[in-house]
This record gives sequence, structure tokens and C-alpha cells, in this order.
Amino acid sequence: MSSFAPGKQQTMARIMDSVYGPLTDAFPSPMPKTEAGPTSQGSQRRYLWTDAFAVCNYVSLAHRAGQEGDGQLRAMYLTMAARLIDTVHASLGTPRSEEYPMIPSEHNSPSGFKGLRIGKVDPNTDPGMRADGMYWHYVDKWLFALLRMYNESDDAKYLNAAVSIVKDIHESFVAKWRGKPVGLYWKLGVDLKTIPGAEHTAANDDALSAYIVYALIDHHYSKAIPDHQHPLKREIDELREILKDYPMPMRVSPDPLGVGLKLWKSQWLTEKEDTRHPHQSAGDTIGQLFLKGGRQIIERATDPIDEPLPFRLYGLLMGMRVAWRSDEEKRPRFSRGLHLDSVLSHWEKKETGSVASSSRNEHSCINRVMFVSAMDGLAWERRVDEPLLPVDQ
Repeated sequence: MSSFAPGKQQTMARIMDSVYGPLTDAFPSPMPKTEAGPTSQGSQRRYLWTDAFAVCNYVSLAHRAGQEGDGQLRAMYLTMAARLIDTVHASLGTPRSEEYPMIPSEHNSPSGFKGLRIGKVDPNTDPGMRADGMYWHYVDKWLFALLRMYNESDDAKYLNAAVSIVKDIHESFVAKWRGKPVGLYWKLGVDLKTIPGAEHTAANDDALSAYIVYALIDHHYSKAIPDHQHPLKREIDELREILKDYPMPMRVSPDPLGVGLKLWKSQWLTEKEDTRHPHQSAGDTIGQLFLKGGRQIIERATDPIDEPLPFRLYGLLMGMRVAWRSDEEKRPRFSRGLHLDSVLSHWEKKETGSVASSSRNEHSCINRVMFVSAMDGLAWERRVDEPLLPVDQ
């Protein structure tokens, strides 16, 4: 495990409390009306992406408390993660209202319904990012959060929940042509139907994320429950079929959050040589992403006031932090000169200042939660007992 500066845990906890509140009967506090729509759970408002990162933050905090020998504090953070998970399943895992029905679960999902809604303010479904539905790139983060909660708590119900969610939704998200899987839909309706205008897909980053997350869930499940070997084998095989058409090395995204997420995913990818580009490998791509990410940090870090969506930069910082630790030998010299904590210090006043003033804007919660992830992305790191994964060509 990496070193952890004294005092950082207290700052992280204070920022998390500003979003979710302390551990009382009212925990977790609902999201503001500008960030999440109403749910069937009364005044509760949840947003899947933000809450997935928050669960991982509580897992990181719990692990750090355990490292310091504070069992009581560790138990508190795990309780907060568990309460947030239950609340998300009870709200985003159920229909918003009778007007927007979801499909009953066939695999004993924790909510009783298939999948998890985004949590958008607009209850309708559209082919873009304005209205509600189900985003694959939100669902996979939630699945990963459930896995990390299992890893830290050793409670198999979180592993079982992840498997049941996959079993319920996989078939709907996979696009097929003449019976062959060809891609993963990036968005579906809350009823898991394809959306007009979003029917076309191919071997994409969503399929790669699904492959990695499925493989990790399957790996840990098979270790924990030996009598049920590889529950997601069929689903993983379909994703590997899709990924035969995925371009490797990975595309380098112009978006800082996209770079950060690709760096996060790169931790589990083997450095198998690409036969179509014999002089490049997954390791080369990691170096390219570090260089691009580093340039974007330098460009953005010194002027936080002008950054309209800080959480995108925080995602880049988190991705660089976790890939930095997993790929030390392949870091280019340029990246070694970057001190991520000093970059974060440019932004800490903005986020902690918003805590003090209780200011709320359209992205206040997601900004704060992802800032905490950038401070310490421990839960997002590849564990030493997790396999490296090949991407078939």
C-alpha cells in the first residue's frame, strides 16, 4: 500500500460530510434538486455516478483507518458505504414513478428490478446526456464500487449483488448482428429498451470497461465461492468477442476525464503486442496517456476559476495517481516531474471553501466527491491479487 499523508483523511472526511452528511439517521443527505431527480423514496435524490465514486471514497477511508489501527473509525466508514449502497438500490434501482416502469429482476437483484437509473432531473429518456435512462459507464462504476465494498468488508452480499445486476442487464446492453455480439449500447431506457437515435454501437470503451469489471467480479467470486466457478463466463466470452474489433493501443481521448478513466483501466491490461501495430503495445499507450494527461494538468491546474467542470480534471488526476502506482517502470520522465498533490493544492481551497460556504451549484456534489477520489484513489487501484487481462486481437 502507498503512503498516506497525515491529515489528508480528515480533509477527505470533511468534504464527504459536506455532501452526504455525518452518520446519523438522516444519512445519506439527498442530492440537491439541481443535480438529481426525485425518487420513489420520498425526498431522497441520488445520482449513480457520484454515489459510485462516494462508495469507493468511503472504502478508501475505511482502509486507511484500518491501517492506522482505528477499528471504530473503519467501521463507521463501512457503515456509511453500506447505507449509501442500500439507499441507491432503493431509489435508483426502482422505478421513479408508475409513469416510468422498470423490469422486475430475474436474478434476485438487491432492488427487485433490473438495472440502475442514472438519476437525472429530467425523467424522460433521450439519446443524449440530458434525460434519465441507464448509462453503461455509470452502471460499470457502480458494479466496481460493489466489488470494492466486498473486498474491504468481506461481505459476500455485495459480490452477489454485482453478479445479479450483471445477469439482469447484460443481454439488453449487448448489441448483436445475426446472433453475434458486436458492441455495447452506451445508453438504454429505464425499461432496458434501445433508444431511437442511440441504436448503433460497435467495439467501444464501454465494452472494454465491462470486460475488465466483469472479469474482476468473476475472479473474486470464484475465489470466495469455489463451488460456483466463474458465474460470468458467458458474459465475459461475449465481451471478448466484441473486443476482437477494439483498436489497440487504446485511443487517446482529448477529454481529461476520458484520459483518467483509460489510465484507470490500463492497470489490468496485459502488454500484449498489437499485431496490426507491431511497434506499439499497451505499455506504450500508458505512456502516451501519461504525457497527454500531464500536459492537460499543466494547462488547467493553475487557474481553477476558469474550469467549468472541475470533476473532469479530478478524474484525470485520479487516473494518473492509480496508474502511476501500477506502472512505475513505464512512466515517461515528463510524468515523473509531476507532483499530483501539489496540483491538487491549487484546487483544494475551491472545494473546501465551498464546504465552508455550503454553496451549491449544478455540479457541486460530483465535484467534491471526485476531488476526494483524486486525493486518494486507493479503492480504484488494482489489487495485487487481481489478474492482468488480455484483450484479444
